[in-house]
Amino acid sequence: MKLTKQELYDLQVLGAFDGSFPSVDKNGFCVYRGHGGMRCGIGICISDEEYSPIMDNGDEPGYKLNFLVKKAVPPPDGMSICDMADIQRCHDHSTFHTEENTNGWDREGFFRNLNMLSFFHDVIKVEGRSFSKKKQNVAQSNLEKW
Repeated sequence: MKLTKQELYDLQVLGAFDGSFPSVDKNGFCVYRGHGGMRCGIGICISDEEYSPIMDNGDEPGYKLNFLVKKAVPPPDGMSICDMADIQRCHDHSTFHTEENTNGWDREGFFRNLNMLSFFHDVIKVEGRSFSKKKQNVAQSNLEKW
C-alpha cells in the first residue's frame, strides 16, 4: 500500500508520540525494527509482511535505504527516495544516548526537523504537543493497516 504524504507525516508523528521511536541496535545505530516493537522513521512504514531482518544488514548506519526497503516503502506521490532518506536522517539525528536519558529521544527536535522538510510544505503539521486524539486515532488506524 502506498502512503500519501499526509499519512506518512502522520505516521512519523504517531511514532514520536506513542513510543515507537527510536529503534536502535546495541551499538546505538538506528535500525528499521528493534527490540520490543520499536521502529525507526522509515521502519514504521514497513509492514510486518514485508519486513525482513536483512533490511537492517549491509547498509551504513543511517541514511542509505537498501533495495528491499525501497521496494517495501515506495515514496508517496510528489516525493523521492531521497526525501524518504531525509525523514530517516531526521529520526537518526533525534536519537542520542546519555546516562540521564535512557530512551535517547529528542521528540521536540524531531518535530522541528520534520516540519522543516520542504516536501512536507502541503501537509497539516503538528507543532510540539498538539497531536489531537482524533488525529492520533486516524494515524493509528493507518499504522494498523500494516
